[in-house]
Amino acid sequence: MSAVALPIQHVHNVVEASAFDTPVVIHCVGCGRSRKSDPQLLARKLGPLPFGLIVGMFFCKRCQERVSVVLPWYAPTPREWAKIARDHIPKQEEPRIYVDGRRFPFKIDIWRAKHTIIDRTLAHIDSASIAHAAFDLYLEVCPRDDLTLSQGALLMRDSRRPEVREA
Repeated sequence: MSAVALPIQHVHNVVEASAFDTPVVIHCVGCGRSRKSDPQLLARKLGPLPFGLIVGMFFCKRCQERVSVVLPWYAPTPREWAKIARDHIPKQEEPRIYVDGRRFPFKIDIWRAKHTIIDRTLAHIDSASIAHAAFDLYLEVCPRDDLTLSQGALLMRDSRRPEVREA
């Protein structure tokens, strides 16, 4: 009888590990002790946690610390895993620019979950006429999105409720 080498299923987070039934290792940062854990249990506790992040949830019996790192079973030491993972992180093409919203009184937002959470802010504008023109342009470009034009906390226009107009 010959042994068959099965391919290693590389996973990126705890939820994928539970889906493929890949064992997970919890490595204590304090003493270096490692122990295997059930990926389904970790997926319920942590959700889609990427491997290699420091977690303060698991108690180590040896050193009495709670700081640990969750890694897949095929990972080398956490330090080596950080080097490998750093090389595979996709580079962000466009840098994020911080805009001080207090300088711009008008803003256009995209909402999700029926106007309960702002998904992203499309524009910060300092002129009312430009804000209305930009809002109309965004309505033409993406008509299915829930858009709002607001001035501070005052709602000026809404894409889902056209009866909301400038006060």
